[in-house]
Amino acid sequence: MFSPFLIIFMKKPFVVFIIVGLFINTFIYFYPADIFQIDINNVFKESTLKDIISSNLYSYLTIKGWLMLIICSVGIPIIIAWRSTLTKYDRKTGDKKKSIFDKLN
Repeated sequence: MFSPFLIIFMKKPFVVFIIVGLFINTFIYFYPADIFQIDINNVFKESTLKDIISSNLYSYLTIKGWLMLIICSVGIPIIIAWRSTLTKYDRKTGDKKKSIFDKLN
């Protein structure tokens, strides 16, 4: 089903981070959700990532907008990469369990 090269390559957290980051950022770019707060002339409003990038509104992002952008673009992919490549141990015996990518074999 999966090639052995892909499974070995996906055990590396930075590769998982890049793939998940590209996927999530592409999704957020094309999904029309107003989740990033901007401040234009002391009027707060929510905007999409597509509007921010296309209209060059980076300077109008508020602290809340920057935090949402960092969490969505970097934070979530880091958590997914770390969690998916983490070695798991059994609580009772302490034996090493297989990770998600080891189970694909």
